[in-house]
Formats: sequence, C-alpha cells, structure tokens
Amino acid sequence: MSDAETSRSLERGIQLLKALDQLDGATLSQLARAVDLPKTTVRRLLTTLVEQRLVRKSLADGLYRSAVLLPLETDYELPRHSWRLCDIAAPVMRRLTDQVRWPSDLFVRVGTGMRIVESSRSCSPISLYRGKLSTQVSMLLSAAARAYLAYCPDDERELLIARALEQSPEVMTEEGIRRMIEQTRRQGYGVRHPDYYGESRPDDGLRAIAVPVIFAGRVQACLNLLWVRDYLSESDFAARHLETLRAAAQEIAERCQAAP
Repeated sequence: MSDAETSRSLERGIQLLKALDQLDGATLSQLARAVDLPKTTVRRLLTTLVEQRLVRKSLADGLYRSAVLLPLETDYELPRHSWRLCDIAAPVMRRLTDQVRWPSDLFVRVGTGMRIVESSRSCSPISLYRGKLSTQVSMLLSAAARAYLAYCPDDERELLIARALEQSPEVMTEEGIRRMIEQTRRQGYGVRHPDYYGESRPDDGLRAIAVPVIFAGRVQACLNLLWVRDYLSESDFAARHLETLRAAAQEIAERCQAAP
C-alpha cells in the first residue's frame, strides 16, 4: 500500500470514529451514509478498527460503537476499562441467557450513577422491554447500583451516599440507605426498590437481581438478571438462578483479571 493510500485509509478511519461518537452507535448502512463511503469500504475499515479494539459491535443491539475517547462534548465519560470489559463479558452474558432464558445487563459506575454498557436482552427468547445502552439508573433504587454500594470500598460508599443524599434527599433517608446496604449484603444480591420501575419509560414491567463483578481488588461492574415482574418474586427467582448469575460474574472477573 502506498503512503497516499495509507493516509487516505487513516483519514477514513478517523472519520468513522467521529461519526460513531456523534451517532452514539450505528449500523453499517448508517455509517456508510454518514461518511459518504461505499458499504464495502466501511466494512473493511470497521473490520480493521474492531481488530485493533478501537471499535466494538455491541451484543445488546448489534450497533458499532467507538471504544476510544475523543474530545467531544458529552455529559459523561465511560471508564477506560469499560469497552474491554464489554468484549470479555458479552459471550459470558450470552451463555448466561442461554442457560436461564432471561437476559442480563452489565453496568459500570459513572460519576454518581450506574450506566448500562452491555446487555443480552436481544439474545433472550423471551420478549422484554429492550432498554438502551448508556442509560443511567438510580444509585439508590436499581438492583445493580445497590449491589455496587454494598460491595464497593468504604470510602467510595460514604462519598456516594453523601452525594445521593445531597442530590435526591427525598428518595431515601441515610438510615434507609444503610439498612438497604446491610440487607443486600445479607442476601448476597441487590434488588430493585419496590417502587422503582426502570429509567427508560414509566414502567418497564420487570424485576431484577444483581451481583458485583470484582477484580483488581475492587468492584469494577455489576451484572444483573431481569424477568417479568409477575413471574416470580426476587427471593424465588434468586433461589433458582442466583448461583448461575454469580458464576457468570466470577467468570467475567477472572477473564478480565487474566487479560493482558
């Protein structure tokens, strides 16, 4: 390949990365339209970018997303380990859903909230509300955030509790938060607050249990399982599937720990 061809490919690759950030995820066709290039060219460039871990294709919706941080105007920034974590977690989450039929979401903490960074909802044979990647969920009310609070380091927990009380004093009292954390530890998993119905619409009709993904000495993410609210209570669902969920979280942690 000549220097001119190499330079043109590099420029087109950067163009694709910028388009991906602006679109917050896109199909091959959407990208081809956005950058005004043939699909065959875009497919070839994407293959290279995925191989170099600059782009990933999400399990949740099949969309391509940038895995690098560009200087764009966004209101949040995912932790640097998130996309590598997603690459490792995706096949484990797919297998988990194959085992239990119900889907799972993967969350990381961003600021004072938790964000969905991967999901196996599209892989489940059971039709549920699909949700959306990057959705932020309540730090006090969602199952994943409660699992995070229960198992994160003490100093981090105290900071998150203080900020939650400052930002949303009407949601829970400090005494209520600490009781919730103790209950989560006793049962070994987080559950949604009884009045929490998800973030993406008034009521997603679901329940959830969640466990931490711990490696490198701290909670790096949380993994949940979701099901239709009227199907089973949290305790009955946990009796059937908690150990399988824990095994998946442990596998993700071990694979991340061993990754170069």
